[in-house]
Amino acid sequence: MSDSSTLRSSPTRTHRSSRLSTIGSEANDKKRSIRGRRSSMSVKEVIDGVEITKDVIIGDDISKVNEKNSSLLSIKMAAIEEEEKHLMNYIKKLQNEKEEWDKMLQNYEKSVISQNQKLKAEIVTAELNYENKDELLAQKAECDAVLFQIENWAAKHGFSERLTVI
Repeated sequence: MSDSSTLRSSPTRTHRSSRLSTIGSEANDKKRSIRGRRSSMSVKEVIDGVEITKDVIIGDDISKVNEKNSSLLSIKMAAIEEEEKHLMNYIKKLQNEKEEWDKMLQNYEKSVISQNQKLKAEIVTAELNYENKDELLAQKAECDAVLFQIENWAAKHGFSERLTVI
């Protein structure tokens, strides 16, 4: 019988002791929270099969975090506004540079068009000169041929010997 009494008393003791330890830990948590030591607790969460542990803020500390976040928010907003001003100035600078480049390109384009027209005029002049040279060379060739015929006729009739003496 002593075995059965031990078996009966054993589950009761275990149940009572686990219940007491839970109550004890809750009391300790409350004490820590009151003293300010316990400001957050870890919570496990499963997302897409992955267990993630997060720290959750408890009690009055939430207002402290909110105050801190609000001051951080104003600092962040000021930084964002400053960055916005910087970016706007940079955009203006880039737009001015773009306008300068556009003007330079327009001037370059005008210069290139002008040079192109001059080169076309020079090409036309060169082509005319080339045609004139061909005509002049053809006339010279005709003159040379006539002179050659005259020299041959003069040599044939003996005039070349008389001309050399004179």
